[in-house]
Amino acid sequence: MRNGKYFDDGGAELNPDLFPTSNLCLICKNNNDLKQEIVCNLTRLDQ
Repeated sequence: MRNGKYFDDGGAELNPDLFPTSNLCLICKNNNDLKQEIVCNLTRLDQ
């Protein structure tokens, strides 16, 4: 992550808003925790 943006290994920018959010993420207790947002986004982008 650079300047609040996510990039893949090839340098292409990834937008986490374009990746689907699973039902498990929606019901997760950390869903609204801003401290967990980066970890959650990276996990979703890795899927």
